[in-house]
Amino acid sequence: MLLCAVVHEAAAAEFQALPSTHLHNVFRATPKIFSGSSPDNEAGFAEIAKLGVKTMVSVDGGRPDVETAKKFGLKYIHLPIGYDGIPSNRVVELVKAAQTLEGPIYVHCHHGLHRGPAAVAVMCEAVAGWSTNLAEQWLKRAGDGGGLRRTLSRGA
Repeated sequence: MLLCAVVHEAAAAEFQALPSTHLHNVFRATPKIFSGSSPDNEAGFAEIAKLGVKTMVSVDGGRPDVETAKKFGLKYIHLPIGYDGIPSNRVVELVKAAQTLEGPIYVHCHHGLHRGPAAVAVMCEAVAGWSTNLAEQWLKRAGDGGGLRRTLSRGA
């Protein structure tokens, strides 16, 4: 039990808020998965590229700026979700993205507060071995997922 607590504390310590000038709510969830707001200018894309990110995953409803991403050598995947939970078919797609996309990966919604962190929690439960408890800790730190929390540990 003590070892489990130490592992969770160590994983929770990875939840690192990162300084940013052109993005909001930027976090490193794991060494290969980042979360934050959508970039709205070239400077935002430059910051994402500087993190070493190779692929961006947008869970926002708005159309991603694929052309600007390409200028910075970034690939873009669009898997939009709402605020009412992540449908099981989208959970499967998010998990597959985390397993197969060239990383590191930057997952974003508009403000980087709700949908993006919830998608990261689902991805990390599948590929980083996060427990539901750890995923909930992440959501409290990176952005309260509210109704999105019920998606956790639903399985893919």
